[in-house]
Amino acid sequence: MSAGTRTWSGGGYWNNRLPDNGRVKMFGSNNTVIYTTPTNYGPVRGDWNPVYSLRAGC
Repeated sequence: MSAGTRTWSGGGYWNNRLPDNGRVKMFGSNNTVIYTTPTNYGPVRGDWNPVYSLRAGC
């Protein structure tokens, strides 16, 4: 899902429970990585305002 299909805003929680030590990358408006999640991490509260898209398992 990306901000093109749904707008994320404000604070909220996330978990990373991907198998095989997978990570999730969060991308900003100019398609640069703004955060890479640690493996097997969360729940964590974060600010979703700068996040425009997510890619899992990268």
